[in-house]
Amino acid sequence: MATRKKSKKYPPKKHLRNLAIIVLATFIDCAGYLIFIKPNDVLAGGLWGIAAIINHFFDVIPMGVYVALLNVPLLIWGWNRLSLRFALYTIFAIVLQSYLLVFLIPYLPSYTANPLLACLFGGLLSGAGAGLVVRYHGSDGGTDIIGIILHDKYDVSVSSVSLVIKVFVVTLGAFIFGFEPALYTIVYMTVTAVTFTKVLEGVNRKRNMMIVTRKGALIADRLVSEIGRGVTLMKGVGGYSHQEQDVLFCVVSRFELSPIKDLVREVDPHAFVCINETYEVMGSFPKRPQQPGDDYVHIAEAQAAAAGVQVVAPAQPPAEFAPPAVDASVPEQNPENQ
Repeated sequence: MATRKKSKKYPPKKHLRNLAIIVLATFIDCAGYLIFIKPNDVLAGGLWGIAAIINHFFDVIPMGVYVALLNVPLLIWGWNRLSLRFALYTIFAIVLQSYLLVFLIPYLPSYTANPLLACLFGGLLSGAGAGLVVRYHGSDGGTDIIGIILHDKYDVSVSSVSLVIKVFVVTLGAFIFGFEPALYTIVYMTVTAVTFTKVLEGVNRKRNMMIVTRKGALIADRLVSEIGRGVTLMKGVGGYSHQEQDVLFCVVSRFELSPIKDLVREVDPHAFVCINETYEVMGSFPKRPQQPGDDYVHIAEAQAAAAGVQVVAPAQPPAEFAPPAVDASVPEQNPENQ
Protein backbone atom coordinates (compact mmCIF):
# COMPACT_ATOMS: atom_id res chain seq x y z
CA MET A 1 0.00 0.00 0.00
CA ALA A 2 1.36 3.39 -0.98
CA THR A 3 2.11 5.84 1.80
CA ARG A 4 1.67 9.54 1.61
CA LYS A 5 4.76 11.53 0.73
CA LYS A 6 6.17 13.34 3.75
CA SER A 7 6.59 17.10 3.55
CA LYS A 8 9.62 18.83 4.98
CA LYS A 9 9.23 21.39 7.73
CA TYR A 10 7.93 24.61 6.29
CA PRO A 11 8.10 28.04 7.98
CA PRO A 12 4.69 29.25 9.23
CA LYS A 13 5.19 32.62 7.51
CA LYS A 14 5.47 30.88 4.15
CA HIS A 15 2.32 28.90 4.87
CA LEU A 16 0.45 32.15 5.54
CA ARG A 17 1.90 33.73 2.39
CA ASN A 18 0.94 30.73 0.26
CA LEU A 19 -2.59 30.57 1.65
CA ALA A 20 -3.11 34.31 1.16
CA ILE A 21 -2.00 34.05 -2.49
CA ILE A 22 -4.19 30.96 -3.01
CA VAL A 23 -7.20 32.94 -1.69
CA LEU A 24 -6.49 35.81 -4.10
CA ALA A 25 -5.78 33.45 -7.02
CA THR A 26 -8.94 31.42 -6.42
CA PHE A 27 -11.00 34.62 -6.34
CA ILE A 28 -9.48 35.69 -9.69
CA ASP A 29 -10.16 32.25 -11.19
CA CYS A 30 -13.79 32.17 -10.04
CA ALA A 31 -14.41 35.80 -11.01
CA GLY A 32 -13.13 35.17 -14.53
CA TYR A 33 -15.45 32.19 -14.90
CA LEU A 34 -18.56 33.88 -13.45
CA ILE A 35 -18.15 37.20 -15.28
CA PHE A 36 -17.11 36.02 -18.74
CA ILE A 37 -17.58 32.26 -19.19
CA LYS A 38 -20.75 31.11 -17.46
CA PRO A 39 -23.03 33.87 -18.89
CA ASN A 40 -21.96 32.93 -22.45
CA ASP A 41 -22.68 29.19 -22.05
CA VAL A 42 -19.01 28.33 -22.52
CA LEU A 43 -17.66 25.31 -20.67
CA ALA A 44 -14.56 25.25 -18.54
CA GLY A 45 -12.03 22.44 -18.75
CA GLY A 46 -11.71 19.53 -16.37
CA LEU A 47 -14.08 18.99 -13.47
CA TRP A 48 -15.54 22.49 -13.75
CA GLY A 49 -16.83 21.61 -17.21
CA ILE A 50 -18.26 18.29 -16.03
CA ALA A 51 -19.88 20.04 -13.05
CA ALA A 52 -21.41 22.64 -15.39
CA ILE A 53 -22.90 19.89 -17.59
CA ILE A 54 -24.39 18.11 -14.56
CA ASN A 55 -25.71 21.44 -13.27
CA HIS A 56 -27.36 22.05 -16.67
CA PHE A 57 -29.56 18.98 -16.19
CA PHE A 58 -29.90 19.04 -12.39
CA ASP A 59 -29.88 22.70 -11.37
CA VAL A 60 -31.37 22.09 -7.93
CA ILE A 61 -27.81 22.16 -6.59
CA PRO A 62 -25.40 25.02 -7.46
CA MET A 63 -22.42 24.25 -9.69
CA GLY A 64 -19.95 24.99 -6.88
CA VAL A 65 -21.42 22.16 -4.82
CA TYR A 66 -21.00 19.75 -7.73
CA VAL A 67 -17.34 20.81 -8.02
CA ALA A 68 -16.75 19.91 -4.38
CA LEU A 69 -18.66 16.61 -4.62
CA LEU A 70 -16.72 15.51 -7.72
CA ASN A 71 -13.41 16.23 -6.00
CA VAL A 72 -14.19 14.25 -2.83
CA PRO A 73 -13.72 10.74 -4.33
CA LEU A 74 -10.60 11.90 -6.17
CA LEU A 75 -9.06 13.20 -2.94
CA ILE A 76 -9.88 9.94 -1.16
CA TRP A 77 -8.44 7.93 -4.07
CA GLY A 78 -5.19 9.87 -4.22
CA TRP A 79 -4.71 10.82 -0.56
CA ASN A 80 -1.79 8.46 0.04
CA ARG A 81 -0.03 9.57 -3.15
CA LEU A 82 -0.08 13.31 -2.39
CA SER A 83 2.26 15.18 -0.11
CA LEU A 84 0.55 16.46 3.03
CA ARG A 85 1.13 20.13 2.19
CA PHE A 86 -0.12 19.71 -1.38
CA ALA A 87 -3.17 17.76 -0.20
CA LEU A 88 -4.13 20.34 2.46
CA TYR A 89 -3.59 23.29 0.10
CA THR A 90 -5.69 21.52 -2.54
CA ILE A 91 -8.54 20.86 -0.09
CA PHE A 92 -8.40 24.51 0.97
CA ALA A 93 -8.54 25.69 -2.66
CA ILE A 94 -11.41 23.32 -3.54
CA VAL A 95 -13.54 24.38 -0.56
CA LEU A 96 -12.83 28.05 -1.28
CA GLN A 97 -13.63 27.85 -4.99
CA SER A 98 -16.83 25.90 -4.29
CA TYR A 99 -17.91 28.62 -1.87
CA LEU A 100 -17.01 31.47 -4.24
CA LEU A 101 -18.74 29.87 -7.24
CA VAL A 102 -21.99 29.93 -5.24
CA PHE A 103 -21.86 33.15 -3.25
CA LEU A 104 -20.13 35.49 -5.72
CA ILE A 105 -22.86 35.22 -8.38
CA PRO A 106 -25.11 38.07 -7.03
CA TYR A 107 -22.15 40.45 -6.64
CA LEU A 108 -20.42 40.10 -10.01
CA PRO A 109 -21.52 41.52 -13.38
CA SER A 110 -22.09 39.38 -16.47
CA TYR A 111 -20.45 40.17 -19.80
CA THR A 112 -22.38 38.86 -22.82
CA ALA A 113 -21.70 41.48 -25.52
CA ASN A 114 -18.99 39.54 -27.36
CA PRO A 115 -18.42 35.81 -26.66
CA LEU A 116 -14.95 35.84 -28.22
CA LEU A 117 -13.77 38.69 -25.99
CA ALA A 118 -15.36 36.90 -23.05
CA CYS A 119 -13.34 33.77 -23.82
CA LEU A 120 -10.11 35.78 -24.13
CA PHE A 121 -10.47 37.75 -20.90
CA GLY A 122 -12.02 34.84 -19.02
CA GLY A 123 -9.09 32.66 -20.09
CA LEU A 124 -6.59 35.28 -18.94
CA LEU A 125 -8.17 35.52 -15.48
CA SER A 126 -8.74 31.78 -15.05
CA GLY A 127 -5.24 30.88 -16.28
CA ALA A 128 -3.60 33.47 -14.04
CA GLY A 129 -5.57 32.31 -11.00
CA ALA A 130 -4.95 28.60 -11.57
CA GLY A 131 -1.27 29.23 -12.33
CA LEU A 132 -0.76 31.13 -9.08
CA VAL A 133 -2.43 28.35 -7.08
CA VAL A 134 -0.08 25.73 -8.53
CA ARG A 135 2.96 28.01 -8.27
CA TYR A 136 2.39 28.27 -4.54
CA HIS A 137 2.15 24.50 -3.98
CA GLY A 138 -1.58 23.91 -4.34
CA SER A 139 -3.99 22.90 -7.08
CA ASP A 140 -7.61 23.26 -8.13
CA GLY A 141 -8.09 19.52 -7.78
CA GLY A 142 -9.81 17.58 -10.53
CA THR A 143 -7.52 16.71 -13.43
CA ASP A 144 -4.40 17.50 -11.39
CA ILE A 145 -5.22 14.76 -8.88
CA ILE A 146 -6.20 12.27 -11.59
CA GLY A 147 -2.99 13.03 -13.48
CA ILE A 148 -0.80 12.55 -10.40
CA ILE A 149 -2.43 9.22 -9.56
CA LEU A 150 -2.19 7.85 -13.10
CA HIS A 151 1.37 9.12 -13.44
CA ASP A 152 2.46 7.25 -10.30
CA LYS A 153 0.55 4.11 -11.26
CA TYR A 154 0.91 3.86 -15.05
CA ASP A 155 3.61 6.46 -15.88
CA VAL A 156 1.11 8.61 -17.81
CA SER A 157 1.92 12.32 -18.11
CA VAL A 158 -0.34 14.77 -16.27
CA SER A 159 -0.77 16.89 -19.42
CA SER A 160 -2.01 13.86 -21.39
CA VAL A 161 -4.68 13.13 -18.77
CA SER A 162 -5.75 16.78 -18.77
CA LEU A 163 -5.95 16.81 -22.58
CA VAL A 164 -8.13 13.68 -22.69
CA ILE A 165 -10.56 15.12 -20.14
CA LYS A 166 -10.73 18.44 -22.01
CA VAL A 167 -11.48 16.68 -25.30
CA PHE A 168 -14.21 14.71 -23.54
CA VAL A 169 -15.75 17.90 -22.11
CA VAL A 170 -15.63 19.73 -25.46
CA THR A 171 -17.16 16.78 -27.33
CA LEU A 172 -19.92 16.36 -24.77
CA GLY A 173 -20.56 20.11 -24.75
CA ALA A 174 -20.88 20.15 -28.55
CA PHE A 175 -23.71 17.60 -28.39
CA ILE A 176 -25.49 19.37 -25.51
CA PHE A 177 -24.99 23.10 -26.18
CA GLY A 178 -24.16 23.15 -29.89
CA PHE A 179 -21.13 23.37 -32.15
CA GLU A 180 -20.45 27.10 -31.77
CA PRO A 181 -20.26 27.10 -27.94
CA ALA A 182 -17.85 24.15 -28.24
CA LEU A 183 -15.58 26.25 -30.47
CA TYR A 184 -15.66 29.08 -27.94
CA THR A 185 -14.81 26.53 -25.26
CA ILE A 186 -11.68 25.54 -27.21
CA VAL A 187 -10.64 29.23 -27.44
CA TYR A 188 -11.18 29.68 -23.70
CA MET A 189 -9.22 26.51 -22.84
CA THR A 190 -6.33 27.54 -25.11
CA VAL A 191 -6.01 31.02 -23.61
CA THR A 192 -6.27 29.53 -20.11
CA ALA A 193 -3.53 26.98 -20.83
CA VAL A 194 -1.13 29.57 -22.30
CA THR A 195 -1.69 32.01 -19.43
CA PHE A 196 -1.35 29.19 -16.88
CA THR A 197 2.03 28.19 -18.35
CA LYS A 198 3.32 31.77 -18.41
CA VAL A 199 2.32 32.39 -14.79
CA LEU A 200 3.72 29.06 -13.62
CA GLU A 201 7.07 29.35 -15.41
CA GLY A 202 7.48 33.13 -15.12
CA VAL A 203 7.71 35.75 -17.85
CA ASN A 204 11.37 36.69 -17.29
CA ARG A 205 13.00 33.47 -18.35
CA LYS A 206 16.68 33.45 -19.28
CA ARG A 207 18.57 32.05 -22.25
CA ASN A 208 21.48 29.66 -22.19
CA MET A 209 24.13 29.85 -24.88
CA MET A 210 26.56 27.18 -26.04
CA ILE A 211 29.40 28.48 -28.19
CA VAL A 212 31.76 26.12 -30.02
CA THR A 213 34.85 27.97 -31.20
CA ARG A 214 38.63 27.83 -31.54
CA LYS A 215 38.97 31.17 -29.78
CA GLY A 216 37.31 30.25 -26.51
CA ALA A 217 39.74 32.06 -24.22
CA LEU A 218 39.32 35.38 -26.01
CA ILE A 219 35.53 35.13 -26.19
CA ALA A 220 35.32 34.11 -22.52
CA ASP A 221 37.49 37.04 -21.43
CA ARG A 222 35.39 39.46 -23.43
CA LEU A 223 32.12 38.01 -22.08
CA VAL A 224 33.34 38.64 -18.55
CA SER A 225 34.97 42.03 -19.14
CA GLU A 226 32.38 43.58 -21.49
CA ILE A 227 29.08 41.86 -20.72
CA GLY A 228 29.78 41.05 -17.08
CA ARG A 229 28.51 37.46 -17.23
CA GLY A 230 30.21 34.36 -15.96
CA VAL A 231 31.04 31.64 -18.45
CA THR A 232 32.13 28.00 -18.23
CA LEU A 233 34.91 26.97 -20.60
CA MET A 234 35.18 23.31 -21.61
CA LYS A 235 37.16 21.33 -24.14
CA GLY A 236 35.48 19.38 -26.91
CA VAL A 237 36.45 17.34 -29.98
CA GLY A 238 34.60 17.60 -33.29
CA GLY A 239 32.89 14.36 -34.29
CA TYR A 240 33.65 14.92 -37.96
CA SER A 241 36.90 16.91 -37.96
CA HIS A 242 38.32 15.24 -34.79
CA GLN A 243 39.90 18.60 -33.96
CA GLU A 244 39.91 20.02 -30.44
CA GLN A 245 37.72 23.06 -29.89
CA ASP A 246 36.53 25.19 -26.99
CA VAL A 247 32.96 24.90 -25.75
CA LEU A 248 31.61 27.87 -23.79
CA PHE A 249 28.40 27.77 -21.76
CA CYS A 250 26.72 30.80 -20.20
CA VAL A 251 23.26 31.96 -19.10
CA VAL A 252 22.21 35.48 -20.08
CA SER A 253 19.13 37.66 -20.13
CA ARG A 254 17.31 38.29 -23.40
CA PHE A 255 18.61 41.89 -23.46
CA GLU A 256 22.19 40.61 -23.59
CA LEU A 257 21.67 38.28 -26.56
CA SER A 258 22.28 40.85 -29.29
CA PRO A 259 25.60 42.26 -27.96
CA ILE A 260 26.89 38.75 -27.25
CA LYS A 261 26.07 37.57 -30.76
CA ASP A 262 27.84 40.63 -32.18
CA LEU A 263 30.83 39.90 -29.96
CA VAL A 264 31.05 36.28 -31.12
CA ARG A 265 30.75 37.26 -34.80
CA GLU A 266 33.56 39.78 -34.33
CA VAL A 267 35.97 37.39 -32.61
CA ASP A 268 35.16 34.19 -34.55
CA PRO A 269 32.73 34.43 -37.50
CA HIS A 270 32.90 30.62 -37.88
CA ALA A 271 31.84 29.89 -34.29
CA PHE A 272 28.82 27.62 -33.75
CA VAL A 273 26.26 29.18 -31.39
CA CYS A 274 23.22 27.42 -29.92
CA ILE A 275 20.66 29.43 -27.90
CA ASN A 276 17.90 27.86 -25.80
CA GLU A 277 15.29 29.21 -23.41
CA THR A 278 16.01 28.43 -19.76
CA TYR A 279 13.11 27.53 -17.50
CA GLU A 280 14.75 28.53 -14.21
CA VAL A 281 18.09 29.76 -12.89
CA MET A 282 19.30 28.96 -9.38
CA GLY A 283 22.32 30.58 -7.81
CA SER A 284 23.90 33.98 -8.35
CA PHE A 285 22.44 35.80 -11.34
CA PRO A 286 22.44 39.55 -10.54
CA LYS A 287 20.28 41.81 -12.70
CA ARG A 288 23.06 44.41 -12.89
CA PRO A 289 26.34 42.45 -12.96
CA GLN A 290 29.34 44.39 -11.82
CA GLN A 291 32.39 44.84 -14.01
CA PRO A 292 35.33 42.66 -12.97
CA GLY A 293 37.76 44.40 -10.66
CA ASP A 294 41.41 43.95 -9.80
CA ASP A 295 40.74 40.42 -8.53
CA TYR A 296 39.69 39.20 -11.99
CA VAL A 297 42.16 36.68 -13.44
CA HIS A 298 42.25 36.26 -17.19
CA ILE A 299 42.16 32.76 -18.64
CA ALA A 300 45.75 32.91 -19.91
CA GLU A 301 47.02 33.65 -16.39
CA ALA A 302 44.85 30.94 -14.84
CA GLN A 303 46.10 28.35 -17.34
CA ALA A 304 49.70 29.37 -16.73
CA ALA A 305 49.23 29.13 -12.97
CA ALA A 306 47.65 25.68 -13.31
CA ALA A 307 50.63 24.53 -15.41
CA GLY A 308 53.10 25.81 -12.81
CA VAL A 309 54.46 28.54 -15.06
CA GLN A 310 55.48 31.70 -13.24
CA VAL A 311 53.96 34.82 -14.74
CA VAL A 312 56.32 37.81 -14.42
CA ALA A 313 53.75 40.50 -15.14
CA PRO A 314 49.99 40.14 -15.21
CA ALA A 315 48.68 40.10 -18.74
CA GLN A 316 46.51 43.10 -19.50
CA PRO A 317 43.61 42.93 -21.93
CA PRO A 318 43.93 44.81 -25.20
CA ALA A 319 42.91 48.45 -25.01
CA GLU A 320 39.86 47.95 -27.18
CA PHE A 321 38.69 45.09 -24.94
CA ALA A 322 39.29 46.80 -21.59
CA PRO A 323 36.32 47.85 -19.43
CA PRO A 324 35.41 51.54 -19.65
CA ALA A 325 37.27 53.81 -17.26
CA VAL A 326 35.40 55.08 -14.22
CA ASP A 327 35.31 58.83 -13.69
CA ALA A 328 36.56 59.49 -10.16
CA SER A 329 34.61 62.74 -10.01
CA VAL A 330 31.31 60.88 -10.23
CA PRO A 331 30.30 59.22 -6.93
CA GLU A 332 29.88 55.44 -7.19
CA GLN A 333 26.30 54.25 -7.06
CA ASN A 334 25.13 51.08 -5.48
CA PRO A 335 23.02 49.09 -7.99
CA GLU A 336 20.79 47.89 -5.17
CA ASN A 337 19.76 51.49 -4.40
CA GLN A 338 18.85 52.35 -8.00
